[in-house]
Amino acid sequence: MGFFGIYADASEIPHGTFYGSMILLGGAKPGGGPKNPREMETHLRKTLSHILLMTFISLNSLIKVLAAELNNQELEKKSKEILNSLFKEKWES
Repeated sequence: MGFFGIYADASEIPHGTFYGSMILLGGAKPGGGPKNPREMETHLRKTLSHILLMTFISLNSLIKVLAAELNNQELEKKSKEILNSLFKEKWES
């Protein structure tokens, strides 16, 4: 889930395309990108928060598979607890 949440647009950024730079800088959004340094800071914080959250979701999926393969229910339980605690955090949106 996390992979598909960020891959399509985010993959353009490391390719160095014009579109990728516009995504990173917020210029691909309807209405244009940030208008001042404060808006840019907010945009980058939101982007990073989204990427981190999607990374955590992806890692949780990997741990779930690993726990099933190792028949380790405690590992899966702990991973789920951590993920649930992340959803209780206030993320930039």
